[in-house]
Amino acid sequence: MKQPDGGARLARNTGYAAIANAVPRAAGLLVFILLGRLAGLEAAGSFSLALGALAVLTTFFAALDDLLIREIVSDPERTAAHLASYGVLRVVVAAVAALLFTVGLSRFSHLDGPQTAVVAVILSTAVIEALAALGQAPLYARGNFALPLIAVCTTAAFRVGAGALILFRGGGELLTALVWPVGALLGGILMLFGAVKGLQPRAGVGHANTQARALIARYARLMPVFGLMGLLSGLEYQLDVMFLARFWGAAEVAIYSAAAAIVAIPAVLSQGHRMALFPTLVKQRREAPHQLRQTVMRSVRTLAAAGFVAAIVIALLAPWLVRLVFGEGFEATIPVLRILAWNIIFIFTGVPLVRLLLAAADQAFVSRALAVSLTINVTGNWLLAPAFGARGSALVRLVSSAAFLSIIALRARARLRVEERIGESATI
Repeated sequence: MKQPDGGARLARNTGYAAIANAVPRAAGLLVFILLGRLAGLEAAGSFSLALGALAVLTTFFAALDDLLIREIVSDPERTAAHLASYGVLRVVVAAVAALLFTVGLSRFSHLDGPQTAVVAVILSTAVIEALAALGQAPLYARGNFALPLIAVCTTAAFRVGAGALILFRGGGELLTALVWPVGALLGGILMLFGAVKGLQPRAGVGHANTQARALIARYARLMPVFGLMGLLSGLEYQLDVMFLARFWGAAEVAIYSAAAAIVAIPAVLSQGHRMALFPTLVKQRREAPHQLRQTVMRSVRTLAAAGFVAAIVIALLAPWLVRLVFGEGFEATIPVLRILAWNIIFIFTGVPLVRLLLAAADQAFVSRALAVSLTINVTGNWLLAPAFGARGSALVRLVSSAAFLSIIALRARARLRVEERIGESATI
């Protein structure tokens, strides 16, 4: 059977990864909608705040998992050793992070006992998702995006089905929250089983045991930088919700979250491309650095155009979209959505540029750029969120995203020049 060429394979994997990224979001959105309709804005807001906190940790660990993917692509012979070494650290960090986030969010947002319980239950998902991460990384590194998609769809189906059953039978947000860690366990087992079964003949378990100590030390050295990058990125996209919870309460969080949920629908395309593109860039940098510019710029042009179209469509159809998805009680979301829609352009365009820098081991610069963006976000929310609520936070989001993209674009341009010189030297 003829294998697809590089461009077709990247497009196919982007599609798989985009669906895998969209399905969990859709599951959370559906349960959020059910809570809003059946239990009211307060319950939906508490649940959304918990999912937002989980999204911070998910982004944090996605950055760490990028490190694992990069190491496996660069060193495929020791895949099992990488999984064992990384897995030990991943579980410990996840448990500590979930605990710290639960305590910190409860105090910062002035949550009561039941709200804190919802956050704690949902954040426990981050620990269980370590199983899925260990299965997903080697599959993505080898270009297998179909099996993770199956596991993700299974998890989402369970969450929506069980969550709907609980809500229609009169259960509240706490029982609904329990569906999240249970679903993560189910998906993690499927993902890890598939990865181990597929990679076992080439895993080199015996060799992995002799290399475990050195690899653990390597990951312990690299994980703080990747973790900082992921944490800053996660906070960058969730601070709006945290400030709104502090200054306005759960109802305003629900208004903003509804707009962000709609914006997240087209954003899954960029996230899918992020997952598919990264292993390709790591491999090209090692084997064919002269191809990096073509790959990166093609991705930038494609995603920027797609983001512009999506922003226009969402801004124009905002009233219809909000009423269709959330009903008549969310009219205040319409102006917020018309602002946030334009952030799609910045999200889309930045994906290949950030992936390039991470493939080139320039994660420290990405962290610094995120710190600048985060500073803008915090300052802007302190100034605008108390007076303008969700609309003020949406405006701050555009400014911080534009600043981040500008900084990253300049660095990526310089990095491409460096990689081209390396490629030219290698051919002499």
